[in-house]
Amino acid sequence: MVFSLIQFWSYTSQAGYYYYNGNPSASFNFNSQNCRNTFTISNVEIRINNRSEAYIKIIGSLNVSIGNGSVTYESYGSISGGNVNFATTNSSTGYHWCTSDIASNRTFWRASISNLNFTGGQNISCTLTVSTVGLAPASSDPKNILLSFIDSGSPSFVQSTSGITGTSVCAGTTLSLTIRGSAPTRAVVVANVGGVQTQIGTVTSDNDFDTWGTINWTVPAGIASGTQIFFRVNALSVTQSSAFSAFSPVSPNLIISETSLCSAKQIALQVTGISGNLFVDGNNGWPSNSTTYNPTPQSSTTYTVTVQRRGNGSDRVCSPVTVSQSVQVFTFNPSIATASQTKCLGEAISVRAEPNGNGSFDYTWTRDGQGAGNGQQIEAREPGNYSVSIKPTGAAASCPAKSAGPVRFNFDTPIPDQNITFPKERPIICGAPDPTTLTLTAQPGQSGINYQWQREGGGFNANGQSVTVSQSGKYIVNMNRGACSRQKSIEVQDNNYDPNIASAPDAFCSDAPITLTANANDPGRFDYAWKREGTGFGGNSPTLTLPNELGTFRYKVEITSKGTGCSTKTSAEIVIRADRAITGHKIILPAGKMRAVICGAPEEPAIDLSAAADAPLEGITYQWQGPAVTGTAAVGKVSREGDYRVIFRRGACSKESTVKVESGFFVPNISSTGTIINSPTDIRICSGESSIISASLDGTGIPNNTANFTYQWFGGVEGNTELTTQKDNTLRVSTPGLYRLEVALTGSGCAVRKTAQKIKITVDPAFKNARITPNPAIICNKATGLEIAVLSDSSAGATYRWSGGGKSNSDPSKYVVDNAGTYTAFLSRGACFAQANVSPREEELKVTVTPPNQSNPIIVCSGANGIPMVLQAVSNLSSAVITWKRDDSDAPGSNTGTGYTPTQTGRYFATANFNNICTATSPQRIAVEALSNFSVNITPNNPPALCDDRPIPLTATVSDTRYTALYNYEWIQDTRSVKTGIGANTLSTGKVVNYTGNTLVLGNESNYTLSIVKDGCKATSSVSKITLKPARSGIIVLDYNTLQATESSDGTYQWYYKPGNAASLADSAGYTLEAGVTGRMLLGAKPGSYMVRANRNGCGTKYSFAYSVAVATAIDPLLNDEWKVYPNPTTEAITVENRAGSAIPATLDIWNANGQKLRSHRQLNARESYPLTDLPMGTYYLEIRQNGQKVTKKIIKE
Repeated sequence: MVFSLIQFWSYTSQAGYYYYNGNPSASFNFNSQNCRNTFTISNVEIRINNRSEAYIKIIGSLNVSIGNGSVTYESYGSISGGNVNFATTNSSTGYHWCTSDIASNRTFWRASISNLNFTGGQNISCTLTVSTVGLAPASSDPKNILLSFIDSGSPSFVQSTSGITGTSVCAGTTLSLTIRGSAPTRAVVVANVGGVQTQIGTVTSDNDFDTWGTINWTVPAGIASGTQIFFRVNALSVTQSSAFSAFSPVSPNLIISETSLCSAKQIALQVTGISGNLFVDGNNGWPSNSTTYNPTPQSSTTYTVTVQRRGNGSDRVCSPVTVSQSVQVFTFNPSIATASQTKCLGEAISVRAEPNGNGSFDYTWTRDGQGAGNGQQIEAREPGNYSVSIKPTGAAASCPAKSAGPVRFNFDTPIPDQNITFPKERPIICGAPDPTTLTLTAQPGQSGINYQWQREGGGFNANGQSVTVSQSGKYIVNMNRGACSRQKSIEVQDNNYDPNIASAPDAFCSDAPITLTANANDPGRFDYAWKREGTGFGGNSPTLTLPNELGTFRYKVEITSKGTGCSTKTSAEIVIRADRAITGHKIILPAGKMRAVICGAPEEPAIDLSAAADAPLEGITYQWQGPAVTGTAAVGKVSREGDYRVIFRRGACSKESTVKVESGFFVPNISSTGTIINSPTDIRICSGESSIISASLDGTGIPNNTANFTYQWFGGVEGNTELTTQKDNTLRVSTPGLYRLEVALTGSGCAVRKTAQKIKITVDPAFKNARITPNPAIICNKATGLEIAVLSDSSAGATYRWSGGGKSNSDPSKYVVDNAGTYTAFLSRGACFAQANVSPREEELKVTVTPPNQSNPIIVCSGANGIPMVLQAVSNLSSAVITWKRDDSDAPGSNTGTGYTPTQTGRYFATANFNNICTATSPQRIAVEALSNFSVNITPNNPPALCDDRPIPLTATVSDTRYTALYNYEWIQDTRSVKTGIGANTLSTGKVVNYTGNTLVLGNESNYTLSIVKDGCKATSSVSKITLKPARSGIIVLDYNTLQATESSDGTYQWYYKPGNAASLADSAGYTLEAGVTGRMLLGAKPGSYMVRANRNGCGTKYSFAYSVAVATAIDPLLNDEWKVYPNPTTEAITVENRAGSAIPATLDIWNANGQKLRSHRQLNARESYPLTDLPMGTYYLEIRQNGQKVTKKIIKE
């Protein structure tokens, strides 16, 4: 076999196929069912092109009564699950090909392949079957066919283009390399990297037409840019892919010379940390592919640069990296936005300064050289010249201040607030015969004031301090003097009004007094004096209510405007009469009647109604109204039912009385509920039930109720016993007897009426507790069916009827059913009925066994490692009896019920028995296996101290590895569960170091244990102690402006600095190397942020976290001198003394040289001592913090 060489990222089609060509047998035994027709196959060709498509061609002859001759069948088919069906188009239902165009001569063909098996060898096998329908229907015997592999190609490389640009690739990229070929052999794949060859894997053909296997290979990180790489395959021959080049990614920094400018100024930008061929792209005019730029920014902006590695030619390879730097340009041109102006004294002028620039500012205002306030806006309330000085703050605090102004503000004298005056008590125009005008005067009368008068609504305009008006309304005067103004108004009234009394009747009834009302109805404006017969009468009110005093009187009212000085006006005089009222008016019924009822002829064809009232009756007239009645006498005779009215009149007085007259004629009848036997008056009821006998009244419209009628019921054997407790129009009876009714119209004086009917009630015994058994009912054997029966506590004399489609037998209370459904039994006896239902269901008895945790087999352990395991069985028929089996025999111990705890190894299952009719066996067989050893340990166990900046993999080591992926693991760190789950046999741990401010807090030790559980076994590991050591250096302050790093394993240090506070403790961007500062200590620390790069505890060289030095950190030498620590060096204790004798408490922290805080004290006195006997010899640092300041002292312990 020869290997072909292609570019390894291109695609190659298949390289071989499986083929068969020949006669599977001399005779294919292809005979029709009646042996009349024979079909012989002479040649079969099968080709498998790939795993999804197959081709077949069959040549043979068809011997039929019509149309003999040679025929050829060929078709393509799709492969699915090892089967091929070639019937895809025209059919005599589903068949693909036919032998004749004449419908009567057609024979339709279909070939199918089954058991197609790709085994990976040189040959594959399948089973061929041919069938026909139509003129010659038949089906062949299945024939086994062996297909040979035909090599039509050679192996090659296939690689997706992901991660490759042209002929360039970035270091660290993972390439997926696929080897294609057709020969069954093993190939070794080698990567050639810059002339150095390394075997990266092997693949073996599985005769899957074209694919041998796939290898993932990652381009080494740190590879030199431009290094050439290609792959070689050594199989039957040697070939190799095309070469390509690898390039390293970029890690640029952007350095800026200045970040804050007070005006436009040239700055320097430089990209560092890069080398080689690059693409460099930037914004704001950055020169293409340049690493430097010297712009002159006019305003604040951000410069962004994107750097990407240049590969072969113009290939852009590796991910682009973007860096940026910002510069703030602080420019401003201040002005005062408020123009010079004049206001009235007491008002305020809002004066606002505009910086006309970016940033934040402080504002200082002056008036005539004196301070006038701060802030961007002030309120000017005094005259003078105002100026403002604007000073940048924040990042631009070093930029100089600028001034704006002055602007001039003046303030005029205000006009006093005084009311309009007039010569009267109130502003009112009396009208004739009094004066018809009014003089109004605006106040004050100061010089320089201009006056303008107006009347609201128009019609009046005038100038001057005083004006004369002749109309009512609201008058407004506007006064102005310079920038000051004031407006006053007054409401002027007109005294014209109507003094007369509103319209009133000539007469009224003494029991309904009337009220007189003056047309001028305004008690706030007027005073009133009422007169009767010329004499004062009533109070000072616009209304007068007349008394019920009988007689005729004259009334008038005099009206005076209050406080106006206007004359009094008198109304016209009116005359009113008061008549005697009618009382006690009513209609009287005839003697012996409590309601107006006409009993009817011949008993009573008509009744007399009498009108009556209280004395005296002189002057009263009567008027009757009603059906056929119009009389004016005091007595009216009525013979018809209906509504009647009599009207009483005397002068202005009128009253009326009404009565409703009813007809007392009616015919009573009774009817009853229940089962009618011979007639509606012969009724049967069931014991425990009742019959309702109801009264009906024919021939009257009076409501049939106890409010209108009296009901008297009779019962007993003959119907003559009065039922004294029954007084309603219905009677509920539950006992046998003869019942009748007598009815009287209450209060009518009419005779009692009796019913013509008597109702006979008979009572039959009731059924009790009718039911069908069994219930619930289950048909578990359709062949025998299920017998159901209806039962009752009292069934003597009952008849039965069934519904639902079952079978009756000699006992009518029983029924045989063999289908699911609802069956009903009906029972009857006289007036008593009952029914019962049951709904049998057809259900095959089943039983299912569920093992704990769905495990099978179940493992069990003994002793401390054991957990009881309970098997659960459930039957679909809850009353079935469940029995447990072990290895086809009864399980030992208590073996009935839904749960069973196995104690021996074996295979367990359950059986169910339902009423000894049906039995079932669970399909599940649960195997139980006993383990003699079950344990777990943690790897690594108690390893030496590990660096705290990387994960630590812990792995479970179990005694029985068969179930590694099935165990339930729980990892415990100290006393806390940190990971649980099935298959969780690894844990990535390690502690992240937490930094608070400049202080390192480290938890450096944890104890780990691991528990595993499966089924009935459990185990817990011994403790594995994991100890961590710090990987990053710490920085502390020594004495005045001196920083010290924790000790480096290799003794090398490099310090870095940047101005300002660090954005975060871990942010290393923007730091510059401190040239020559390569020792453990850094002297002369200035405000800003520091990092040190060192190798702590052998964990590798890396940056420390940032340490921010503020003004408070750079210790004041005077503060340092206040504190004295002695003896130093010391062997046992130190004394800390505040020389200034300060009473302010101080906090003392003692640190070791590794940056770990060992203890903390609170010093309340000027001098206190602290023991150090428990500390080993070495160098320590005492940090003293008092009143927001801090000082550090070095201590030597010997």
